[in-house]
Amino acid sequence: MHSLPIILASTSPYRRALLEKTGLQFAVAAPEVDETPLAGETAEQLVTRLAGAKAQALASQYPEHILIGSDQVAVVDGEILGKPGTSERAVAQLTQMSGKTVTFLTGLAVYRSSDGALQHIVEPYAVHFRSLTQAEIEGYVRLE
Repeated sequence: MHSLPIILASTSPYRRALLEKTGLQFAVAAPEVDETPLAGETAEQLVTRLAGAKAQALASQYPEHILIGSDQVAVVDGEILGKPGTSERAVAQLTQMSGKTVTFLTGLAVYRSSDGALQHIVEPYAVHFRSLTQAEIEGYVRLE
């Protein structure tokens, strides 16, 4: 039995570092996926859909591969937070999280392009943020 080559469908250096820790050999490719949430979509549905879409987006380029896609969102006060994109938005999001419990949902999809087999999982975890001062928030954002 031979193993199929693995492609990480992500440009995230954090995801790459995590997969490197497994000792598996893999290549990285950037999927092009519209990450806009659909109307009425829950956070779990969103990360499931996007993780799968990222893995499947590269299938035609890698027809005999295992493709791994992932996505993550944070939910605070029932609101799905997207990637901040700007320092100002990062400050606003951290301010919103300050003193609250935030649920992070990570979706992972593994797609075998040779036959279209798709498996996925969503892993939730809760993080309680202590109350942060505005100076702490701004200092943290500057470091990033």
